[in-house]
Amino acid sequence: MERCGGVYALCGYIDRATLEPRIDRKFEVALPFSEGLAAVRSEGKFGYINSSGDMVIAPMFDLARAFRKGHAEVVAGDKAGIIDRTGKLVLPPNYARAIPFAADAALVRPGKAIVPESFGFPRFMIGELLFERDDPRYLLVDLLSGKILKDELAIKEFDFGTFVWAAQPGDKRYGLLAPDGTWKIEPRFETVGKLHKKSNCLLWPVGRTQRSVHPT
Repeated sequence: MERCGGVYALCGYIDRATLEPRIDRKFEVALPFSEGLAAVRSEGKFGYINSSGDMVIAPMFDLARAFRKGHAEVVAGDKAGIIDRTGKLVLPPNYARAIPFAADAALVRPGKAIVPESFGFPRFMIGELLFERDDPRYLLVDLLSGKILKDELAIKEFDFGTFVWAAQPGDKRYGLLAPDGTWKIEPRFETVGKLHKKSNCLLWPVGRTQRSVHPT
């Protein structure tokens, strides 16, 4: 786990069980490990280290997010894109957000990236959609072909490794959308919640009382 401190407030990593140092404090910002890699900031730019502390993706990004299913969102300037585990851009930085969705898809939003530093935080925060405003709309894109599978989606976080809550244009009802653009649960809920530790989600169907389901 990451730990910061010392005279220069630099960050490194310690063993979660023993609290013994594992990687020296030498980074300006250190994010949690995910899929064997962690985003760190060095000399003002983010790159990625492995569990030995070796820089395996050179610092070149203004912001970086944890890996999920082999991909990570990064920001260069005021645009977001997606890289793979080698640091190769699989989706060029042309978007305000570029959220990896399972292994082969992404949810992207046109525009300029919102830099969390303007809110006083020098990194992405917990919760994918924390700083979203004005009900922004997303495109569902296939990473391999670049094909747009669905557009003008309103989304709410569920579990970006498997599904996402989404509402179609002109419809305030949410359903559970799969990465291939099909519906796991057809849109019929007006309020939905994030999956928490694989437990049930609370849902409010339109015109009905509250209930919960688990989309297995």
